[in-house]
Amino acid sequence: MNPPARLGDSDLPRTFQDADRHAIFFQGRHVRYLKAHVILGVVGASVAQMSYSLTGRTFFALALALCVLALLVTRVLVQKRPRCERIWCRSRAAAEQVRSLSWAYMMDAERSAEGRGFSNGASAADAELADAIERIRAEWLQAVETPAMPPAAQLEITERMKAVRAGPHSDKVRLYLDGRVQDQATWYQGKAAFNQKRRRVFMVLAVLCELGAAGLAIAMVVHLARPAAGTELEPALKNLLTFVWPCLAGATGALGWSNFRRHAELAGTYQRSAEQLAKMEKEMETLAEDSAAHRQAFEKLVRECEELLTRENAIWFTRRTA
Repeated sequence: MNPPARLGDSDLPRTFQDADRHAIFFQGRHVRYLKAHVILGVVGASVAQMSYSLTGRTFFALALALCVLALLVTRVLVQKRPRCERIWCRSRAAAEQVRSLSWAYMMDAERSAEGRGFSNGASAADAELADAIERIRAEWLQAVETPAMPPAAQLEITERMKAVRAGPHSDKVRLYLDGRVQDQATWYQGKAAFNQKRRRVFMVLAVLCELGAAGLAIAMVVHLARPAAGTELEPALKNLLTFVWPCLAGATGALGWSNFRRHAELAGTYQRSAEQLAKMEKEMETLAEDSAAHRQAFEKLVRECEELLTRENAIWFTRRTA
């Protein structure tokens, strides 16, 4: 028997699709605004360096124009970026809530949100899921201050979701393993590797900056220690020594940024989540037999998996919005 086709985003509730699109769109805006902030910093540093070659009215006029432009752009970024980040986080949280409820519904398992089950007959389960999604939709639209969208109650529970719920137990197990557990385990494993790599990059950058500053300082000491050197530094060495403080600032900035982004902490958190999902996957692979014991054990694991993912999403949301 062929394995069931994977579930696509179009097979999930309309609220998930709407919130997911909002999250992707405003995340892109947030990243663009963040890059603009970095570019402004580079422009500011360039203006400072130009003071060595431009003097008088020319430099003053150029510096004043760039400062005014930077102030105007910064004002726009200060107003826009927090709003984009808030809408992105709220939309992603709503999308993941609906996704978790949908998987629990399709697997005929207990929901993680309220601890109640969907195993009360098809019509009762459909009504319960629709009510839960409607509440999430209303809270999401209010939080992101989005113009009212038409109610999507009739589009929330798709035909594919109903077919999966009514399908054989073995198909549910394979679909959940492939479309949920393995998918999320791969995502968390990738995030763990990404944060671990970033931690190493910033650590190496900080070490190189510190070595550069130390090397320049040693060069100055060696030069002054020479009998014929006197107390004056050669122009070339004096120019090199101007980079000591930038090197130290770069080292401090690299370490500070890595600590601020919590690369080491996030790498460990994501790795533990990936390991937990891998453990659940191995247990679920042994529960494909259509028996009462296997169905009960599988539903318990689905509940634990959705609780884990819901908890991780809540932690992410709190970290981003705190």
